[in-house]
Amino acid sequence: MTKQEFKQEVQPELQQAFQQASQQALWQSDIRYFQAAAENKNILGGQLSYMEDLSSQAGACVFHSLDVLPQRDLAWLNTLEGLFLKKAVKRSRLYLQKHKPEDEAFLTQNGYRAVIEIGMAGRVDLQILHAKNIKPVQLVAIHEALWPLHQRLLSSSEAAPDGHRMQATDYALLEKRKVEAGYMQMFLYIENGEALAVASLDIKNGFARIKNLLVHPEQRGKGLGKRLIAGLLTIAQQQGAQAMGAYALAENKAAYGMYQALGMQKIYQQYEWLRQL
Repeated sequence: MTKQEFKQEVQPELQQAFQQASQQALWQSDIRYFQAAAENKNILGGQLSYMEDLSSQAGACVFHSLDVLPQRDLAWLNTLEGLFLKKAVKRSRLYLQKHKPEDEAFLTQNGYRAVIEIGMAGRVDLQILHAKNIKPVQLVAIHEALWPLHQRLLSSSEAAPDGHRMQATDYALLEKRKVEAGYMQMFLYIENGEALAVASLDIKNGFARIKNLLVHPEQRGKGLGKRLIAGLLTIAQQQGAQAMGAYALAENKAAYGMYQALGMQKIYQQYEWLRQL
């Protein structure tokens, strides 16, 4: 076997292993995010994570840690929805890691809609930034004095980074609790005394998860998002990360293209199922 033939044979196997490891790292990062600073209960074949006094925010009450539905039974679904209502949450939200037509049919028939999140991953390679002339912005790790700037930035946007509508005060508190619980590091891009962008990193076992990126509405479309991620990747490399990943909403073509331009590729997709109660 020639060197080229060996490379052609082995490379797909290495790529597949990388994708599988990255998919697992992304999924586990989501689970840790839901669990951080939350009340967590194993029930109905999955886990319910709930944050007291923050029920207005989608991220504060989530049913997760499921590949597929454990049951396609109306009594099971009614019990799940009852858990949300007991917490005064008027929205049922569950995550599935895999797609089954039978699950889709059952949930759709019962009033749920799917939000598809594209899992993306790539190597931490700053050469990509140099090749594409993407200059990292200077980021500041958040601390107590900067939380008001963070909240003002959130107030500029109706939607949270996860695409759901938000109340800036509650969402700011949710993120603060996640940071203080040790789940993620948060960084602001500040210019003339105001925060123009924010994003977070969850780094574990050499994998850097980019989380909750938000750019001020007046700054969008100017390339700031790419420069923000470039700054995060610089920090991730300094902290020993070798791979990176993020989720992009399937409907958000701009975010998907931005991550792709920075060397990430689609590795899988997960499904968030929602119903107003």
